[in-house]
Amino acid sequence: LVCFGDSITFTGQSKGGWVYETGHQLGMPWTVLGDSGRTPQQIYADLYLLNLPLDSKIVTMTGGANANVVLAGDLTSRDRDTYEGCLNYAIDYVYATCPLARIIICPCHPLHGNQKTAFNDVMTDIAALRNITVADWFNDAGINLESLAVVSVDGVHMTEEGNARLAGVVIGTIKNISY
Repeated sequence: LVCFGDSITFTGQSKGGWVYETGHQLGMPWTVLGDSGRTPQQIYADLYLLNLPLDSKIVTMTGGANANVVLAGDLTSRDRDTYEGCLNYAIDYVYATCPLARIIICPCHPLHGNQKTAFNDVMTDIAALRNITVADWFNDAGINLESLAVVSVDGVHMTEEGNARLAGVVIGTIKNISY
């Protein structure tokens, strides 16, 4: 299990976090590629991509909560200065490096304005275009404005309950794909 992402993923590798719980419950070792405060251009940069284990079977991709990158409006872009381009570049890299890997796109937190909703739309549109599975963390986990106080410590980062919900969605998604 390889997880690209920003702080929600980076902190998720600690006990009780979504990465930890997913790996633990499925008996899979995990690697987190990304870090807190990273933009999509940084998450999907060579610094992290080049550390992708060659035997990766499941790769999750998220990020966008720290996005300050341009939306190109072209879902096929490979321009790494755009959101679509850096995501497509990373997908291409994963498939070229680990042709048997299954990618799961996990849209970012939708509760912080129209820009985040636009990034989520791009992620799900690219996933549909490229026939990639989507784990809709927030809708499928029941995370919304009403549940935010229970699932989030600060409106972005997850509590143990929030992480358990995210893990449940990812675990269910992994169990429903063949790899």
